[in-house]
Amino acid sequence: IKTRLESIPGLRVITYEPEDWSDFPVAIIRTDGRRASRFEADFVVTVMAGGSKRREAYDTLDSYIASGGDMSVQAAIDGDRTLGGAADRAYLAGVDNIRIVRMGAGRYAGADFRIRAEKRTSPARPTATVASATLRNERDGANRNYVDITDIPGTLGAAAQIKISDPSNTWSGARRMWIARRSGEGRADNLFFQAEGGSIARGSAIFEEGAAIWSGSAQPSSKASGGRRARMEWSKAGAYTTRSEFTLCGYVRIGIAASALPRGRFRVLARARTDTNNAALKTGHMGFALGWSSGNTSKTPDESEAVLPGSASEFRTLDLGALTLPPTPIPEGYAAPEFNLDIHGIFSGGGARNDAGAHHFRWSVDCVALLPIDEGEVMVNGVGSSKRILLDTLSEAGPGVYTLDASDVALGPADCEGTPFRIGPEDTRIYVVRDDVSDPSGVKFGVATSLTPLAGGA
Repeated sequence: IKTRLESIPGLRVITYEPEDWSDFPVAIIRTDGRRASRFEADFVVTVMAGGSKRREAYDTLDSYIASGGDMSVQAAIDGDRTLGGAADRAYLAGVDNIRIVRMGAGRYAGADFRIRAEKRTSPARPTATVASATLRNERDGANRNYVDITDIPGTLGAAAQIKISDPSNTWSGARRMWIARRSGEGRADNLFFQAEGGSIARGSAIFEEGAAIWSGSAQPSSKASGGRRARMEWSKAGAYTTRSEFTLCGYVRIGIAASALPRGRFRVLARARTDTNNAALKTGHMGFALGWSSGNTSKTPDESEAVLPGSASEFRTLDLGALTLPPTPIPEGYAAPEFNLDIHGIFSGGGARNDAGAHHFRWSVDCVALLPIDEGEVMVNGVGSSKRILLDTLSEAGPGVYTLDASDVALGPADCEGTPFRIGPEDTRIYVVRDDVSDPSGVKFGVATSLTPLAGGA
């Protein structure tokens, strides 16, 4: 734009606010922050024209506003609408704010010229495929449920398409998938915790009368990540009546050292299950809720925060709500306390009687993942093994989440919540978590990420 305007005789063109306003006429170029997109950028060019009289200043300004002639701003831009190859098309979008400005003893005529530049193709810049990986949903080994993108060309960032497929053919088609990103230094934080490494606390009894209490960590389970899980159990033989009110039945506590505490806003995803041999209470009465403690502050869940699995006797990945870490401020120079993440087993609304037989009530916790949500997240429902998910912020269709078939034919928008996130030039980690019944060690994700740098300087 500066090069094109400098073709106008006698016009001084600058890209900064001048300290000396004595040299007229002058054009000042600045970006317009009110409008910006991946394909368009607006610029405001303020032109100030002087003269010995007000009429002379207006006549000079009229020459700049005119649609043609050597002094015309529009004609200067139309002379090279590609701006030397920096844009696909540039044009004068309008002129407004025509005014007289008094500076010292002089009066000057001014106007704002709005110039729009569009960039929809980038022949001079390569399209880079920066990530293609197969990820195991196994949190105990080196293959974890994320992929790193560490080198993205482009001065202003990059637009992305992230395609996620099922190379192991294990996706059930009825489960939810969570996809999120984290960038910068925080991407190296540990956001996954094994429940068998935590402690167990017993809570209130779920019966009016006494019952046997048993709990422990590192209990074997073939469907648990790492083959182990933490478990709380309450059992009663003979007659009993379960409580009908909301009851906290104990919790699995995972301690996180202050030095290892991640910072940010997270969605707490717990892979857990309930189990009982009381046929009347297998679903709808046993569940989980999120609590925590840190120093002299703590959070104990209430009934409104209970999450009840849709099925019993199988592991489900449950969304227990959002959590901001660290939860309390610490004065500079002082040590922070350990943070305790508590996954409570809960019982609610049972109120059932039993006159004979022995029954057990169990709450098992396999693992807990903190999904970072402060940089964007997408939650996709019901994806089968033959389908693929595409998060698109690259194409002209605009940001969206789509379902693809095995041949990469777009079937339409996916059933999802949230919006796709952009990938910037900084180091970025893409997380993928699925709600699957089987041992998550066998669940795989095929991830292919394509990025195209945005054009700089347009």
